[in-house]
Amino acid sequence: FIEPSIVNSQLDNVIDPHRGATEFASLKMMVPEVVGQPLCRFQCEASIFVPVFEKIVLACRLRLGHIFRRYFDQIMPIERFYLGGPQTIRGYEKDAVPPLGIETVVENGAVSRFYTIQGGSSMINGNAEIRFPIYRLFGGVLFNDIGVLSQEGISGFKKRWYPTSGFGFRYKTPIGALRFDIGWKWKRFSSDESMYAWYLTLGHAF
Repeated sequence: FIEPSIVNSQLDNVIDPHRGATEFASLKMMVPEVVGQPLCRFQCEASIFVPVFEKIVLACRLRLGHIFRRYFDQIMPIERFYLGGPQTIRGYEKDAVPPLGIETVVENGAVSRFYTIQGGSSMINGNAEIRFPIYRLFGGVLFNDIGVLSQEGISGFKKRWYPTSGFGFRYKTPIGALRFDIGWKWKRFSSDESMYAWYLTLGHAF
């Protein structure tokens, strides 16, 4: 396979940006040696950081992705797009944004159903944050995340989108911000799922 990529970065600070923008695009092409079908996977994203008042920063990001393959079940799981988690949509567990599969298990006469992660062949993900200082090395964030996965190409974007909102705290370290975020779903897709998810990790979401 080959994967040419283009990266453009004009940030004032790579670890903790307050001004500037970044763009990234890649096109991954895989051709089987003997059997199978070729695959082409396109992904791009753009981020912008704008100081709005003193040390308060508005940060926005848009991500797009599409796999050029007619049938979704022919795409290897490792090549699919996933949403949910500390870097994408923070109101959902990692990779848990629908569409999801359902697995039924029967044990001792009891029937249990479990959701299984499937991913998508197309993806749109948007993030917006207001980053502000609190005290010395401590900072806060208010954020909105939204996204959609499709297994039917671009036509699948007409289905339900998945927005979340939340807040977080940051503690600046020499290697990046120690980050705590908690996000809430605007609406649950099933009655047995949690309305929120929280994360403790290192570095900004983008």
